[in-house]
Amino acid sequence: MKWYEKAKRLMKQKGIKQKDLIEPLGVKTRGCVGHYLTGRRDLDAWQLKVIADLLECSLDNLMGDEKLDPVKLKINNIIQVTENAMATSSHKFTEAERLSIYRVAFATGLEVDVSDDQLMQNLIAYVQIKNR
Repeated sequence: MKWYEKAKRLMKQKGIKQKDLIEPLGVKTRGCVGHYLTGRRDLDAWQLKVIADLLECSLDNLMGDEKLDPVKLKINNIIQVTENAMATSSHKFTEAERLSIYRVAFATGLEVDVSDDQLMQNLIAYVQIKNR
C-alpha cells in the first residue's frame, strides 16, 4: 500500500478532509493536496512529517510497506485520545484512576460508531467528574 493510500484511509477514519491539509502543508488549494494524495506530485520531507503528525501515526508507519492493521490503529487512537483527555486536567492521576479512565476509554472507543472526537468529549467529561 502506498503512503497516500494509507493517508487517505487514516483521514477517513479521523474525519480529516483535504481542505484541512491546505494550511499545514503550506499550499493554496485543495487540488494541490489532491495531487499529493494521488501520487501525482511529491511532497517535501517536512510535509510528509506534517501529514504523519496530523494523522497521529509515525512516519515509518505511513511510509512503510506493511498494511495498516485497523485494530492496532483503533487501539493507538484510543490511547492517544485518552492521554489527551487526561492532559486537559491539572489533576495528578493515580495509577488506579488512570486504569479506570483507560477502561472507560476502551469500552467506549471500541464501539464501531464512536468517532475519536466523541470519545475525546466523553473522556473529558469523565475526567472532570473523577476530579470532583
